Amino acid sequence: MDDTGAFAALSFRYPDVYLGRTLEIAGDELTPLQISEALGKITGPTIPYVEIPMETFRHHNKILASVFQWISDGGHKVDILDVRKSYPPLMDFDAWINKQGKAKFEALF
Repeated sequence: MDDTGAFAALSFRYPDVYLGRTLEIAGDELTPLQISEALGKITGPTIPYVEIPMETFRHHNKILASVFQWISDGGHKVDILDVRKSYPPLMDFDAWINKQGKAKFEALF
């Protein structure tokens, strides 16, 4: 069962804990550079990280730009330690790559 399914199962198993509660789920908190380095390990050549100026996003899609600006300003935070207390086997990014991500990337390329 993947992590999302595990949290769905927990919510049905313990409705008194999860009913009416919003739970943000993440297994890791990585910078874009750390993500590109981790992906480069499975794709062979290093994937360069190139920051796209926010103005470029605004020029092409103002709604998408506002989402990226919100993220860049620290708008999305997950208490990973709290999430791990609820589900200790939660995968981090490296575990996800080894278990699922590598095959998904290989299918794309």
